[in-house]
Amino acid sequence: MKIMFDVDGVLADFVLGFRRLANETYKLPLYGTHEQPDWKFPDLDYQQNNRLWERVKDPKEKFWTTLFPLISSRLFQRIDDLQTRAEVYFITTRVGIDAQDQTAQWLQEWGLVRPSVIIAGDKGPICRAIGIRAGIDDKYDNVVAMDLANPEMGAWLLSRPYNTKYEWKQRVNEVDVFLDFVEEAIRKEG
Repeated sequence: MKIMFDVDGVLADFVLGFRRLANETYKLPLYGTHEQPDWKFPDLDYQQNNRLWERVKDPKEKFWTTLFPLISSRLFQRIDDLQTRAEVYFITTRVGIDAQDQTAQWLQEWGLVRPSVIIAGDKGPICRAIGIRAGIDDKYDNVVAMDLANPEMGAWLLSRPYNTKYEWKQRVNEVDVFLDFVEEAIRKEG
């Protein structure tokens, strides 16, 4: 079985990291994923937003390695254990010259041995090409694209304040519920 995890908003607190930069640079409030009401940051103008993204992309910042996790060490261990029974991919839309390496490093720091990291803008075709059977993401547009690309795939939406306005057939509040589903599917295929 082939499984996909998004990283930011699912495993890593991108919002908190980005808000840390906004706080350092513009003295704007600091908060994390669970307090982010909308996909965008309305208190940042276009130039401010672009300046912060330039910092994210700067390899000297190593931004992607500095993020706090959104899941527990126990759940990282479950994902690592899953890698022994399934092909697990971490598909993310991160940017920067070494975003893939930084993502792999971050996942390894949290206990994942040899994570398979793919940087992709449109996750639907990638999931179809790889043959992903189940995936979890926090961005509504991504789960729709994944579902359209492969209707047999289980595309799960992880609930976050910025995606509650969307209806989705497979929505979970916690990553462990998705892991329970995947582990049960693997047991049935046994």
